Amino acid sequence: MARIQLRTIHSLHSFITRFALTVPLALATGCLLSTSPDPASNAGLEPKKEDERIIWLDAEVFDQRIREAGGLYEDEALEDYLDGLAGKLLAHLGAPGLPIRVRVLPDPYLNAFAMANGSIYLHSGLVAATENEAQLAFVLAHELAHILRRHTLKIHRTAKNDPVVGGFLGVEHTDKPAPYADYLRDVQTSGYSRDLEREADLDALNGFGRAGYPLREAPRIFEELMQQAEQIEQPYFLGSHPRLAERLDVALRYLDLHPDALSDPGAEGRPADPAYEEMIEGLLLENARLNLEMGYTRKSRQDVERHLAVRPDSIEGHLLLGRLHKSRMSDHEHRDAAIAAYRNVVRIDDDHAEGHRELGLMLRGAQRWSEAARSLERYLEITPGAVDRPMIEAYLRQPATTR
Repeated sequence: MARIQLRTIHSLHSFITRFALTVPLALATGCLLSTSPDPASNAGLEPKKEDERIIWLDAEVFDQRIREAGGLYEDEALEDYLDGLAGKLLAHLGAPGLPIRVRVLPDPYLNAFAMANGSIYLHSGLVAATENEAQLAFVLAHELAHILRRHTLKIHRTAKNDPVVGGFLGVEHTDKPAPYADYLRDVQTSGYSRDLEREADLDALNGFGRAGYPLREAPRIFEELMQQAEQIEQPYFLGSHPRLAERLDVALRYLDLHPDALSDPGAEGRPADPAYEEMIEGLLLENARLNLEMGYTRKSRQDVERHLAVRPDSIEGHLLLGRLHKSRMSDHEHRDAAIAAYRNVVRIDDDHAEGHRELGLMLRGAQRWSEAARSLERYLEITPGAVDRPMIEAYLRQPATTR
């Protein structure tokens, strides 16, 4: 199973920030360029002008650095699935066969961004927020629309043609931070202007519907994101309530213009998608770890319980659920839930040392002495060289009345 290689999610955020501020930006001065570039087609994404080549190079450098930093959530089956889903959508967005790469970043925030070279990055938090393939397909169609409309080039040229910003963009091959670097970073991690986001949403809705997905799922993903954004402090405006509310309104108005969507299969209820749950169950567990690390216990619990619904005998899932409840064990209900989670661990694997240790300590805290002793003795039996053996043995020597 894939594991996160960055130490904390903050290191990923700082990596993206450092990249945007240090990547060389060789932006040539000269005549004004069109801020309405031709959409990408099946012919490919290769740049045709100097400013396009620079943006392309920046994207390639970003891809390389994020890989070298171990900053990707690595799951080959999931990557193949995402690339295949992108290919399916491209066939209905007017660019079948376009080389697109979709990867996941281990980040609990509700975000995604697309690069000019065809790389799309989905945050694990955003994938975990989706309830079925249709919702993920709409998110992905939106990012594909940004690429096909060449929105990165559009905002670059808009900034370059601006008389205020343009003066800062003629410095060749410098590591000196420039306003455009800040702007590029914000686009990659936050989003585009309202007009460009609306344009991408409308393109996505058209392609999404032609691909056979129920249009009702488009507004549902915005509703779900708005609910989840209230549980965690979002640093990016994709997760902010006002921006999501605007995009929800666009989707609802689109539905009003397409009343046939009301008769789509699944329009009255969210279609069950067990194959999708199976595909993302590992990501759900990793995202639960991230949310617990960030202190978002409610969201962490939702993710790990969804993982366990697919993998009821997941030892890692029960261990995480136990740690989650243990972090709130001042509440007796959480203490009992932690005990139940650790009991599941040792039920699945009676040789699991950590499971017996945690169960024994939790039972000791609940003053259930004989049960605690059995678990702690089993822990020492499994790990005779345990570094905490003296402490555990001292616990076991205490009379029940003083423990």
